[in-house]
Amino acid sequence: MKKTVFTILLLALFCGTSPGAQIPRVKKQLPFSKGINLPVWMEYGRFNSLLYGKKDFENIKSLGVEAVRDAAECSVSPDCFSLLDMALDWCESLQIFLIIDFHNDCSGGSKTNPKIERTLLKVWQQVAARYKDRGKYVIYEVMNEPHFSSGNLQADLAKWGKIQGNVIDAIRSVDKSHYIIVGGGDWDSPDSMLKLPEYKDELLIYNFHDYSPFLFTHQGASWTFSKRIKKVPFPYDKEKMPPLPSNPTAAEKWEYSNYERNSSEKELVAHLDKAVEFANKSLGAVPGDERYINIDEIDYNDPAVLSYIGTGKCDGIFQLESAGMKSFMKELKPQSLEDVIAGISLYRPGPMDFIPQYIKGKTDFASVTYSTPELKPILEPTYGCIVYQEQVMQ
Repeated sequence: MKKTVFTILLLALFCGTSPGAQIPRVKKQLPFSKGINLPVWMEYGRFNSLLYGKKDFENIKSLGVEAVRDAAECSVSPDCFSLLDMALDWCESLQIFLIIDFHNDCSGGSKTNPKIERTLLKVWQQVAARYKDRGKYVIYEVMNEPHFSSGNLQADLAKWGKIQGNVIDAIRSVDKSHYIIVGGGDWDSPDSMLKLPEYKDELLIYNFHDYSPFLFTHQGASWTFSKRIKKVPFPYDKEKMPPLPSNPTAAEKWEYSNYERNSSEKELVAHLDKAVEFANKSLGAVPGDERYINIDEIDYNDPAVLSYIGTGKCDGIFQLESAGMKSFMKELKPQSLEDVIAGISLYRPGPMDFIPQYIKGKTDFASVTYSTPELKPILEPTYGCIVYQEQVMQ
């Protein structure tokens, strides 16, 4: 059975950008890299319980897909929950993610209900309560393409940012472990994503929708002004462009005449650059920035840090802030994390007697002696002193 697939670009703090651009990449990754959207199945007004089966999910998995986005109807009914349960069972067995997407009416003339917050809070608390104890393969998407269209875009964006924050809090009051997908308040556009407030949540995936170039991605689509234009090539090729329909509308003329520019690399990467800009601002730091910290890349033997500890200025440093430890660190002048660890272990009754010997051995290797050669590999890291219980055991 032929099924229509819509693609969305998901930003989880990593994006591509134009060649030579100076926008740095942000070092965070989605829990998945390839996804697919399944429309109509549980979508509002078009519920079709027989549209997909387990075999379809197996076929999707065979294509290398790692996430399935399921557009669910506005009011989660028992029938909808039954299908979601079944879909999640399939996804878990196949080890692919199921994105549960609250999907509103997205036709061009529509607008999001100004009172949508009440519905979202009710729906997401139900969904979160039902799936909070399931494994990692379930992800929540607050809402697809919100757009209040009140005539005051900035007010609409601010309103959506606040509503989305309240929904995140409502979900977290029930489920603290699953990812939540969020987006901007103007059809999930990159520009509206840049206007989102800072949400204090470590498990968010920021998503934006980009259909550029629109004439190509929506050619022949019955719900758009380009429904009469088909067989549009990509990249742009003047010789392969179809003719304009008879009696073209102003919108058809504009999109057709601007297709060469809109499909250029410069235009296409502009949205990605905005997405990376947003990711950098959201994290507050990027690789190469002095504020950026990657726990996997920390140098545990950073000379500057060790030198600072050797000054004895250890206020606020766990286990090093007592007067005795500050004095000891000034004497020890650690040159490695191992020195700091040994110092902490030595500064207690019993081993404390070995401190002078340890410091002398550290500065004068010739002074280190062993009662028997077998002790050298055991005591060499601590300059001939027995510091750790493990050394005694060895």
